[in-house]
Amino acid sequence: MQLLIKKGLQILKIFDYNKLKDLKIPHDIANILNNISQYQGRLGLFIQQNKLKSLDNLMMQSKIFSIESSNKIENVFTTNKRLKELSINKIKPINRNEEEIVGYKNVLDIINENFDSIEIKPNYILQMHRILYDYTNIDGGTYKKTQNYITQTLANNETKIRFTPIEPYLISIKMEELCNTFQENFNKPQTNNLILIFNFIFDFVSIHPFTDGNGRIQRLLMTLLLYKTNHVIGKYISLDKIIESSKETYYETLLSSSYNWHENTNDTTPFIRYMLGILLNAYKTFERAVIFPHLQKLTAKQQIELVFKNTLLKMTKAKIIELLPHISQTTIELYLNQLLKEKYITKINNNKFSYYIKNK
Repeated sequence: MQLLIKKGLQILKIFDYNKLKDLKIPHDIANILNNISQYQGRLGLFIQQNKLKSLDNLMMQSKIFSIESSNKIENVFTTNKRLKELSINKIKPINRNEEEIVGYKNVLDIINENFDSIEIKPNYILQMHRILYDYTNIDGGTYKKTQNYITQTLANNETKIRFTPIEPYLISIKMEELCNTFQENFNKPQTNNLILIFNFIFDFVSIHPFTDGNGRIQRLLMTLLLYKTNHVIGKYISLDKIIESSKETYYETLLSSSYNWHENTNDTTPFIRYMLGILLNAYKTFERAVIFPHLQKLTAKQQIELVFKNTLLKMTKAKIIELLPHISQTTIELYLNQLLKEKYITKINNNKFSYYIKNK
């Protein structure tokens, strides 16, 4: 097994996400997580209540941006015109770059349509990799057979090894271990799912199980896992495009989070903070570009009515304030009372545990 010798001790890389239950989350990251949760709630309500054609257009745009940006990070690209046509199956690939672009598009389509049924197991990840390279002569869907290295080019054009991934003969064992510990801790109340997800994709790309395509599979896994936790923002705002626009920081946080990775003492906080920032950025972009312009067409009262429309959920005053942060608490209270008088809603209980439901 791959052992590192340090001060006479044998050290083996271990994956165990049970330790995340006891993680002390830094104050700034806790704030980001709280903000993301609030944006997620507003996005979910907006999508549930608004079947806008503009959302379909936004989904297509996000898909094209994701295909373009995730491949561009790996120096795989084509013209904008051909990219768009490849994304809608209008043309066939004519070179290696386009073959990989179509493969990526196909994996993304499968995730968009079937994310609920895709399990986090090595066999599924291998299938994703096989589909990524379906149109090429590369042997996709198999782990690397020779050692690879993550390198960087210095100013004098010399190449420096930045990180040494796990050796080929350990890949199968470590991928099983990684997927198992993820599944054991996913959707458990003691562990924050977002922190778990970003640790998982960090460790995946650090294992670097494939000869090529590791970064793209990492970002596809990110999309898949965010969908599984109802963070569907990537369908409307491309996370890959935001990453690509800040890829220097992306690589810097990967590097700083990988120090002492083999020794099990690395700190993934820089990468977690960066990825949470990417997610929050996407939510803010959607709210600024879609939700606010739509709500500005409605009066405050109409917006409060909209909160209750098409939902059977119990709504507390605090939740309504969270969903409509641009409307003052006084105004919300005023119109809640008005809607009660109009019998549009009913108030259940008359104490700190009170909530509102829409009348049928």
